This record gives sequence, C-alpha cells and structure tokens, in this order.
Amino acid sequence: LKILGKQNEIKISQVDSTHFKKEYFAQRPESEILINKKLGYRNINLMRNWKIALREYIDNYYKDYL
Repeated sequence: LKILGKQNEIKISQVDSTHFKKEYFAQRPESEILINKKLGYRNINLMRNWKIALREYIDNYYKDYL
C-alpha cells in the first residue's frame, strides 16, 4: 500500500486462520512459512528481497497506472 500510495485509502485487518475456517475448511499446517531450504543447501538460492522485487515489478509494469 505504501508503494502504491494507498495506505490512507485502504485498511488491512490482520486475522488468524480461524477467520476463514467456515468457507475455506481445508486443514492448515501449524506453520505456513515458505522457505527455499534445498536451494539454500546447494548455495543457489537466488531469491531477492520481496519488497525490492515488488517495487521493481510495479515500477516496470504499472508505472502508467499510478
């Protein structure tokens, strides 16, 4: 929202997984953290920081919309 300049227009409310339990009743793991463990073991984890990648994506593909 900060990148888009919409932090004053859109409010995000944090909820836990029980909020979606009724509609999305699939069993959830205790942790939903995604990591590239095998890539790290092989020293080939090339993932960039997601905030930097998001900024670059918006600047390159949505610059004219903002």
